[in-house]
Amino acid sequence: TYIPEITLAEINDYAASLVTENNKVITLSAPDKEGITIPTKQEILDTYNHAANIETAAYIDESSDKPLMAKMPTPGKIVETKKTGKFDIVEMKLSNGARVIVKPTTFKNDEVLFRAWSPGGTSLSSDNDYYSATMSDGIVNEGGISEFSANILEKMLSSKIANVSPNIGEITEGFEGSYQPKDAETFFQLLNLYFTNPRKDGETFQSLISRQKESMKNSKRDPNSFLQDSMMAILSGYNQRSMPWTEKTLAKVDLDKAYEFYQDRFKDAGDFTFIFVGSVDMDNLKQMLETYVASLPTNNRKETWKNPNIKYAQGPFTKEIKKGIEPKSTVRLVISDKFDYTAENLLHLNSMIEVLGIRLREVIREDKGGVYGIGARPRVSKYPDSRYSVYVMFGTAPQRVDELIASAKDVINELKAKPISQENLTKVKEVMKREFETSQKENRFWLSQIYNSDFNNLDIARLGKYMSNVDKLTAKDIQKAAQKFLETDKIMQFVLNPED
Repeated sequence: TYIPEITLAEINDYAASLVTENNKVITLSAPDKEGITIPTKQEILDTYNHAANIETAAYIDESSDKPLMAKMPTPGKIVETKKTGKFDIVEMKLSNGARVIVKPTTFKNDEVLFRAWSPGGTSLSSDNDYYSATMSDGIVNEGGISEFSANILEKMLSSKIANVSPNIGEITEGFEGSYQPKDAETFFQLLNLYFTNPRKDGETFQSLISRQKESMKNSKRDPNSFLQDSMMAILSGYNQRSMPWTEKTLAKVDLDKAYEFYQDRFKDAGDFTFIFVGSVDMDNLKQMLETYVASLPTNNRKETWKNPNIKYAQGPFTKEIKKGIEPKSTVRLVISDKFDYTAENLLHLNSMIEVLGIRLREVIREDKGGVYGIGARPRVSKYPDSRYSVYVMFGTAPQRVDELIASAKDVINELKAKPISQENLTKVKEVMKREFETSQKENRFWLSQIYNSDFNNLDIARLGKYMSNVDKLTAKDIQKAAQKFLETDKIMQFVLNPED
């Protein structure tokens, strides 16, 4: 009844009536700390009045009705197609040398997930240009593509379900994204343009740098961020590329150098692998691949990443970090060493971590009531160095830190000294099998498994044996894994305590 009668003028008049000179409240909060100058009431009012009297131009909503691509690329070809393994995975070779891996699924009829990768990353940048190289993907994300700013691009794509984001890591560069089948062409045009026509925008670059500065200030004030930065620096042996960023290092980021590095990383599509998982129409996909991916430039260069030769920290040691005033301590126990990257070792390490998590919760949270939450997680990498790390993490009262660290070590030594109970073995097997069974029905699981298998040179056919391999796990296997991966004489202890 009433909605049709409401006019724009009425809404504007009502909005104006809500904000008057008689109903405003200005509040100020500041640290109760020496050296802080608190503005006076008059200074605050003067600032407010100055801002209120500034003339501001009305916002202009920029948009574009131009097509994403002004000129279509010259198509390439799919030169080879073959099925691999038992999971209906198709692999293709394109005329420019690029590889494509596709797994059609029926889990969702409106989702295709995507990932692409190539060796190189920031490892190929010089030390002087490292900071520019590290931010190059973010700078392009902020700048947009072709003649379209990120803001205009967002509006152009508002009715589409298609997204592509470039990323440049330590040893790889690539893309992540997704699309609905009906918006496939938009997705592939975006992908092509991020390769061939990234946009350099000085204004958005300055905005990004300003936000990063603010983020750094907040990060320095946050005890947990401070702990993470400290751990990263120490564990990597204070390697320049693992040190926390500062305003000084941020000042080294140069727009031109970042843009040039990005262009160099994506100027040769011939060594890229493109992975698609989801509701894929194979005929349409092949057409899109030939038009927008096989047409990408290549110069047949052969390259790989450079090993930064990090001198990793070795335990045992304890590092206390004091930050913040909250009466709470955070503990991180880390064991890290070289790793023989095989499917069997991965299974044994992960199953042992599951058991370790169960026992830590039983002993430290339930029996001792010392923590709200405690957990263990692994981190494994094959490149550039094949290593594993085990992290035990919990928060507790400062006066209980030593007691609970000792208890955690007791749990670790218990796992090494004797086989686990049949009850916990059964529990772990059930959890691992249930998670695997559930995950197999998700596109994201398959995208991750295909990428990890391809990147780490593992046979994806191993997944077909996963359930039977879990069934074969014994208490002795987990005990041996604990003896192998939980060397207590190598524990690195990090304790975040409140400031005195």
